[in-house]
Amino acid sequence: MPATYEQADDEMMATFRTAWLAGFESSAIAVAWPNRRFDIDSVRQGDTGEAASWARITTQHVTGKNQSIGGKLWRNRGLITVEIRVPGEQGNSLHRKLCSIAANAFRNNTTESGVSFSNTRLREIGNDGPWYRVDVLTEFQYSEVIT
Repeated sequence: MPATYEQADDEMMATFRTAWLAGFESSAIAVAWPNRRFDIDSVRQGDTGEAASWARITTQHVTGKNQSIGGKLWRNRGLITVEIRVPGEQGNSLHRKLCSIAANAFRNNTTESGVSFSNTRLREIGNDGPWYRVDVLTEFQYSEVIT
């Protein structure tokens, strides 16, 4: 079933959001959503003011290829990046759990409008300011009918 750009984007965000909010470790962790104001300084732990965990999700369309005579059906492909940051002193345990939640949101999954996900993988970035950063990368594709 073809999707519009808007449907595909909404469904990709909803797929992640559903899994993130259902996860015990992730449900209370702030997420920076596309086109929404996010103040990194606001994700500090209580009275201590130390860095707290947070995540950011972005999509990037990479290719759009005509799939039909007449140019009405297009195959769009791209990359979802979920950046996960945990305070550096928290060690490996929390970021591993958060990465699993984010990765499993997309593995073997297809949305209602036919957005499919593949090649989900981790990319360890390492220390990034007061945080330790790991990215979860997932490729996506969907068909779009141009009217």
